[in-house]
Amino acid sequence: MEKGSDLVTSSKLVDMPSKSVLLHYAILVAVSCMYLGVYWIYDLPAALSTPLQAYLALTDLQYTYLNSSLYIAFAIPSIILPFFSGFAIQRYGARLPLLFCLAAVLGSQLGFCISVQVKSTVGLVMSRILLGMGGEVMGVLGTEVVTRWFPGEKTGLAMAIYESLSSLGSVANSGLTPRLIATYTVLTATWFSSILALGLVVLSTIYIMIADSTEETEEEEEGKKEKFMASLRRLPRSFWYIAFICLSGYGCLLPFFNSAQRFLASRFYADDQTKAGLTVSIVHFVGGVTPMFLGLLLEIPALRNYSLALLFSQVFMLIAHVLFLADYGSAILPLSLLGLGNALFSAGIWASVSVSILQAEGAEYVSLELESLRMEEQELVAGLDIEEGGNLPILETEVGTMDSEGLLGLDSKRPVTEENEHDNELVMIGYGIITSLMSISIVVVPIFLSAAEGWAGFSGLELVFVVLASIGVCTSIGLVLKEKKLK
Repeated sequence: MEKGSDLVTSSKLVDMPSKSVLLHYAILVAVSCMYLGVYWIYDLPAALSTPLQAYLALTDLQYTYLNSSLYIAFAIPSIILPFFSGFAIQRYGARLPLLFCLAAVLGSQLGFCISVQVKSTVGLVMSRILLGMGGEVMGVLGTEVVTRWFPGEKTGLAMAIYESLSSLGSVANSGLTPRLIATYTVLTATWFSSILALGLVVLSTIYIMIADSTEETEEEEEGKKEKFMASLRRLPRSFWYIAFICLSGYGCLLPFFNSAQRFLASRFYADDQTKAGLTVSIVHFVGGVTPMFLGLLLEIPALRNYSLALLFSQVFMLIAHVLFLADYGSAILPLSLLGLGNALFSAGIWASVSVSILQAEGAEYVSLELESLRMEEQELVAGLDIEEGGNLPILETEVGTMDSEGLLGLDSKRPVTEENEHDNELVMIGYGIITSLMSISIVVVPIFLSAAEGWAGFSGLELVFVVLASIGVCTSIGLVLKEKKLK
């Protein structure tokens, strides 16, 4: 009997922790709130806008270059670190990198607030470099946690919810910070917004580290020694299409927000920064709420086409920036289109990475409901009487037959082999590469934007965005045609 118990507890499936559906979504909300705080901090310079310029006593040209430098400083370290974060997660798990990211985010934003207080532009740039060391990697860690707790066909919807809730940090920032500046001062607004955002990051991270306490065995650690170049060679061609779309599409989104408030205030609102900030929140709100519903639609088998979602996202971005370039009379329509493009991009980009890699590797997964039912039934195994010889009897269940090795006879396949674990690791490597490419676009695009604004004002900015969106549309069409041929 004692020998049989050892057999049961050593079983790979029986040893898995029981996770209720409620806990799944609690983890999802916690991860989303964690990155919501990062979004808030990231967009804070854009919300401070021209009041920060006046507070620092900078000319228009000086502030333009400072504003670009703040976002470039954030992006430079996040080009490299997320690229290797997938390997770091394989090697050390998520806990240690998460602690590093939390320390970097806390230190960076406290440094930013102090630099505003002492009016140090050098301190502002240095603090953003530290934020870049933790902020983007924290996003990759978030995707790792979400995809692990929502495997298979539920990944797309979970990632859409994650992106939606996280984007609300930008909504809160663009709506609250200008009001704080108008009511109090730039310094008060900086400290108050930072404290709120950091509070969300700290509390959410603590909850994640407590609830997501998984440990790896030595055998699992040995299985994570796949070499870097071998992993890159396993990435399918469709993944690199998505990577190129990421470069152009993301370049039309975040770099736009760097100057959006100044641009809208100058062109549409007679330099009223509060109205301009509230109007910018349209993009954040539409892009924050809509992905959840788009994710639900993409869960329907007949509508599950992530490459088509990416194509429409690029088309909406192109139309929005063409309207801005043509000096369309109102900012509401192009901002709404930009928000829809942002929502489609958020709903499609991460799921398309996962699908492209797993389809190329031939992996299949069960749904979250089936996974939860499986885990509940695995708990029954531990309570069964062990037959003589240390073997478990066969147990008929709702989803299949179960013995000491786990479930047998399932209609839906679930990867339990070492090869399938490598597939999941390859997805995380793909996420890290995509995040790094996003950071590259944040570094490179503002350089062109600064030159274009100096050359042709705000019209120069929009010309750059139109070119990027056009490239994204062409690449997305190529991805759709390639996947059509594969089918």
